[in-house]
Amino acid sequence: MVKVPPILSPAQVELLCRQPQFYKYKCMIWLLYALALRNSELCLLRQSQIDIIKKIVIIDGKGDKQRRLPLTARMVAVIESVKERYEPLEYLFENCYRQPYTARGLRSIVTCAASAAGLYHVWPHLLRHSRATSLVDNRVEIGQVKQLLGHSDLRTTMIYTHYSVEGLRKVL
Repeated sequence: MVKVPPILSPAQVELLCRQPQFYKYKCMIWLLYALALRNSELCLLRQSQIDIIKKIVIIDGKGDKQRRLPLTARMVAVIESVKERYEPLEYLFENCYRQPYTARGLRSIVTCAASAAGLYHVWPHLLRHSRATSLVDNRVEIGQVKQLLGHSDLRTTMIYTHYSVEGLRKVL
């Protein structure tokens, strides 16, 4: 019986990002992880929400909440390359009909990449969990992780400390 991994390691995420045939899919998976986005947040990310000059992205989260996330130089490079290669009209990631990807479409992209990488039981939201856990493992303050994820209650964010290997080491 195959056990479901609670998180993916950064090395597994890199492996996952290398699998898709299309560059756009690689970028979708990587940004989903790097920004710890929910499926809908990535699928509905409009170009107007991205400010390359200020290096921020405004995410429309659950409950009509917005959060402003900083963009690293690598994130900016990925976003600019997607814009150059695919010339999206409204959304950063558009399908062949110039519509945003659906959650189902995104799940298909991630599961196909995971299968090609030899990883199983991987879905888009697992990338969000993996990123949050990675941040906790790297001793980022839980309040900052809460802000990145857009949680209103710290108790929701505390779930990621249960997955943290570093957290377990501290207990032991």
